[in-house]
Amino acid sequence: YVIHVIAATILDARYVRAWEIMLHILSKTIKYLEVILIGPETQDAHMTVDVCNTCKHNRKMFDFQSYRVPLSNYVNTILICHPPDIIIAFEADISEWNSRTEIISKLKEQSCPFIVTGASYPKCERNIQILRTTLGAGSLAGLCPNENTFSSLKAYRNFEDNDVFYRNKYLFIIKNLSNL
Repeated sequence: YVIHVIAATILDARYVRAWEIMLHILSKTIKYLEVILIGPETQDAHMTVDVCNTCKHNRKMFDFQSYRVPLSNYVNTILICHPPDIIIAFEADISEWNSRTEIISKLKEQSCPFIVTGASYPKCERNIQILRTTLGAGSLAGLCPNENTFSSLKAYRNFEDNDVFYRNKYLFIIKNLSNL
């Protein structure tokens, strides 16, 4: 099972071992997990993660890779070499993606779910609007952000609004990119 985390940050890399839970939750389905982080803040890395004794006993494996490349490079190389079962963009701001039309077009060729999270409802709405504009007016009709029941419980200071926010508070899921 291959998971691509795009626009990944240092925080995503720090907690990569937490992905092992997927081997437990989907224990009957997944024997091999590969998590690939792509982002300008990550460092290039490739390693086999030392899994727990239960996973070892059940012959489960977990590989981790990270690439410090722009998303435009990712869609023309890594995306092709390592086809994903799911693509996730945590705390995404699609408006900041360089070459976003090319990136979205290449992502659209994938037959997999696409999960996008954000700290606020308006931010997720903006991401949906950018995707709609790029893909065409009829695309993503009826799609709106939902509150993420698995969002972070740690409050972060928002200095711009003198407020706090919670990472990944809202999300939207596109069930199959190739159906857009």
